[in-house]
Amino acid sequence: MNLVTGRLLLANNNPLAKPIIWGNYLSDPMDVTILVEGIEIALSLANTSAMAKYNMTLNNAPLAACSQYPLMSKNYWACAVRQDTGPENHQAGSCKMGPINDPMAVVDNRLRVYGIRNLRVADASIMPQVTSSNTAAPSMMIGEKAAAYIKSDWGVAGTQWYGKEPCSMWKHNHNHHHWRYQ
Repeated sequence: MNLVTGRLLLANNNPLAKPIIWGNYLSDPMDVTILVEGIEIALSLANTSAMAKYNMTLNNAPLAACSQYPLMSKNYWACAVRQDTGPENHQAGSCKMGPINDPMAVVDNRLRVYGIRNLRVADASIMPQVTSSNTAAPSMMIGEKAAAYIKSDWGVAGTQWYGKEPCSMWKHNHNHHHWRYQ
């Protein structure tokens, strides 16, 4: 679990200006330790007989910035991850959902932005704690919930099937106003 958080700031009052994102990557020594362990595991797997048939080789070109450490040592890899590591994730969690008395909360439990009428946030940014897995599925769920909240607010019931009946294994539950698998 990452114990360090970064910052997301507005560059200025221009809505088209790119925000300032400071990830605060690798500021916790444990982050570097975990990455080095991962590299060592990957290297050991690459040296197995199961992987030999793929004739994989490591690009051993040493990084100049880490030349003071023996190549392939823990210290070398710790230096290397600091030189050549970037965000390979889905940015999320910048518009936290939470109760109105939480100073970090931006949206309520129906995804409405506090203090701004008729505005909702419906993406991964509302996650108070970001999932450790890919954020695609939770983001789709958040979007579906936002659509349901908006429909509810406007008095529109049910889900639109775009002129088609749902497949026969899905039955409508009139008591709960949603489709369920039977």
